[in-house]
Amino acid sequence: MSQFRITLIFLLGLSVVTVNPVMVRGEELNLAELQKDVWEMIDEVRPAVVNIFGGGTSFSGVIVSPEGHVLSVAHAVRPGTRYRVMLPDGRRLRGVGKGANGGNDSAVIKITDVEGELPYVPMGDSSSLVRNQPCVGLSYPGGQKASGEPVVRFGRIVSGTRGRGYLQSTALMEPGDSGGPLFDLNGYVIGIHSRIGRVMDRNYEVPVDAYRKYWNELNREQTFERSGPPMPRLGIRCTVVQTQNDEGERSQLEVIGVVDGARASKGGMERGDMLLRVYDRDMEMLDDLRNALIAARDEGAETLSVEVQRGDEVVEL
Repeated sequence: MSQFRITLIFLLGLSVVTVNPVMVRGEELNLAELQKDVWEMIDEVRPAVVNIFGGGTSFSGVIVSPEGHVLSVAHAVRPGTRYRVMLPDGRRLRGVGKGANGGNDSAVIKITDVEGELPYVPMGDSSSLVRNQPCVGLSYPGGQKASGEPVVRFGRIVSGTRGRGYLQSTALMEPGDSGGPLFDLNGYVIGIHSRIGRVMDRNYEVPVDAYRKYWNELNREQTFERSGPPMPRLGIRCTVVQTQNDEGERSQLEVIGVVDGARASKGGMERGDMLLRVYDRDMEMLDDLRNALIAARDEGAETLSVEVQRGDEVVEL
């Protein structure tokens, strides 16, 4: 806990020595009081942040109802799949994947063997967030012990959901953090960790309003696609092939069709090309291509860099 406390104090710009009030927009703000309030909020919400295991991987989530509804992300949750949900108090409960909306990466898991009272936190209002508003992320990055408590990261809102469908924050993420909650300083869930960009301040969150909007669909065991802005389409068909090199066998994406007049055709892509990198991301599986296109959309990219293997030559498009 002391390591988290030091990190948070540093990021807040607080001092354990100077506690005099300062003026912020004409109002007095006592930094020591703010630090106290933030830690009280973290202590209140931490019991509801869970570590989820299943499908050969682990990720994060947060309980938002006394009945055991857990918010997480669609790229980790499969409807009908059984999961082990671990609480910070050591309880190991069973859950099942409910709805998964690939259009905005939202998903719900329902705890099926509720034991006693469950800790849960309220869902907030992501539409009212403003730029530079402080926020706190709690989640279980890869490598955390199963009995460990969630890691705390402090940040700020970089942009709201207007036009792109995702929140952007500086609360850092790494593998395993997917599905972890982002809180405002009142302890309300405002977003769920989805994916990272290419630089540290590009961390994308599913806005909590998306869960509220599709709540009925997310509580049925189904996969569906409903979102805001569409994912960019290259106009290609790909298949996964196994190739051999000096390092052994690996998976690659082979272009087996290019639509005339589409983005890929205009950019010079050809049938038979092997996709190596798209938008600075390595390509091995179809999900890699999908995630690269989603990232390009979320980051407002005007161009898309593509690297292909064409015979013995590597071509940049």
